[in-house]
Amino acid sequence: MAAAKEKELAKNQEMHDKDVKLSFGTYEKLLTISKVATYVVLILWLWKIPITTISDQLVQPFGKLLSWRSGAYLKDNVVVGIIPWLIVSTRVSRFICRKVLE
Repeated sequence: MAAAKEKELAKNQEMHDKDVKLSFGTYEKLLTISKVATYVVLILWLWKIPITTISDQLVQPFGKLLSWRSGAYLKDNVVVGIIPWLIVSTRVSRFICRKVLE
């Protein structure tokens, strides 16, 4: 009798764990989809808007790359668009995380 109850309890716990994983999996997928959709909307909305300007001397060989699709030079400054800004900031963040966590 005790073995049957224990087996039934284990089965119920297993089913409960599957339900929890399934519900968290659904919310995780929904969160990922909403995150990607938000990024896409923001990039399309802010595509031509410059994020910042940097002195041309600081980014001498990469000035045109950083100003990709965001406009021209302003006097002695480079206008940085959102796409290069996201790429550079992501790479810098990963580099810093690797150095800190090592």
